[in-house]
Amino acid sequence: MHDVRRPLPFRDGSAEAIYSAHLLEHLHFEDAQRLLADCYRVLTGGGILRVVVPDLAQIIERYRVDHDATRLNVDLAMHDKRQPALLRRLYHAATQYHDHKWVYDAPLLLECFRRAGFRQPVERVLYDSDIPDIRVVEQREGLCVEARRERQCTNFTMIAP
Repeated sequence: MHDVRRPLPFRDGSAEAIYSAHLLEHLHFEDAQRLLADCYRVLTGGGILRVVVPDLAQIIERYRVDHDATRLNVDLAMHDKRQPALLRRLYHAATQYHDHKWVYDAPLLLECFRRAGFRQPVERVLYDSDIPDIRVVEQREGLCVEARRERQCTNFTMIAP
């Protein structure tokens, strides 16, 4: 367990792939942006970051078609006032981890990747990934964005004309 609002406990350039599903929307925007930048730090050159979040554009389109405000609020994971047991209620009040803090559409999430240092993030679909065996971990649909950290060129030779 790790609080992802804090730096990831891994060395720079130590991970070949990072996969995050339905996590980013539970962070405030600034915390999510810091996490993406930290993922960039942790990835090796050529390493892959894949993020899956609820798709705001899809949620809005569903509402536009069916005009179901209850479904819209459920899809957006708005704060639920139902009262669970006391300890759980205290936990939720202190953390609000289950509430969505921000929602993303493709242009915004792609821009967040670029701000974190990724040069060519791309929108992908369920199971379409450069991460081998993605089907083992990917279980829920959503907006998928994936990018590779560029490889660092450390050995080069200068050729004079």
